[in-house]
Amino acid sequence: MIFNLWLIPLSFFTILIILAIILALVTLVFVSQSPKLTLDSTPYECGVMPFSMSTLSTHIHFYVVSVVFLIFDVELVATLPVVTSSLLEKDWLSIWLLIPLILTLGLLLELHYGSLDWKC
Repeated sequence: MIFNLWLIPLSFFTILIILAIILALVTLVFVSQSPKLTLDSTPYECGVMPFSMSTLSTHIHFYVVSVVFLIFDVELVATLPVVTSSLLEKDWLSIWLLIPLILTLGLLLELHYGSLDWKC
């Protein structure tokens, strides 16, 4: 009986994997590898030769702040189900205090390492 319950999801995922492999192979067959021309990598400015760079360099600190935000955001989203499900338990207050403590310690650690200092 237990074998029959696992047979349906297992066969479903097997079919999905086989379809993904088939689609990847079909894509490789139909995509042509054309040589890259030098003008293909430059921005199009209505037939006029470009006189400046099309992209501006961005300071690395913007990326660091976004990665730190992403990490804290994922931590918060991952811990919210734990906090909401702990309302039924006896020690819900300790869990509700532990989660902000962990997030605050992570923020203090980032401040200590200087990840959030704005250096130009």
